[in-house]
Amino acid sequence: WVNPVENSPGLSPSEWLNGITDFTVASDGSVWVKSSTQILYSPDGSDASFVSMAGRGLPQNNARSRIAVAPSNPDYVYVVHIDGSDELSSVYRTTDRGQTWTLMIQGSNSFNPFNDQGDYDLLLGVDPSDPERFLMGGVDLWSWSASEGWQARGSRFDSPNNPFYVHADN
Repeated sequence: WVNPVENSPGLSPSEWLNGITDFTVASDGSVWVKSSTQILYSPDGSDASFVSMAGRGLPQNNARSRIAVAPSNPDYVYVVHIDGSDELSSVYRTTDRGQTWTLMIQGSNSFNPFNDQGDYDLLLGVDPSDPERFLMGGVDLWSWSASEGWQARGSRFDSPNNPFYVHADN
């Protein structure tokens, strides 16, 4: 096996030697990878075909990140960045396969679905039939859509009698 990221132009050995922490293969066969600090894209996953998204509006991140691609339209890609305290750092979206990125939200005291556990509890998934709707969560579960914005879907607070009660370990 040959690491296809290893020989990609512009990547230092530390980018691929320090590990790939996330990857996803889109419905069209394109590949998205989170290296130690950045997000990389390849149209087909072939050797030396990966390019960095740095400089296109998607910041580098030394902590954990998760990537999700819309199954119905691979131009739509979402990235969640976690900060060094295991909290939400930011959520970004591209609708043009990574040519440009838009900041959707930054983490704050009032919006932190990971509750210091973003390194452990981190999910991100795009609705199979709607590229403008996704679920994101950790300790709490949230959805975002173009028509509804951010909506709480599950919460660890209160009790099992709470209709939004979901525990991340169950």
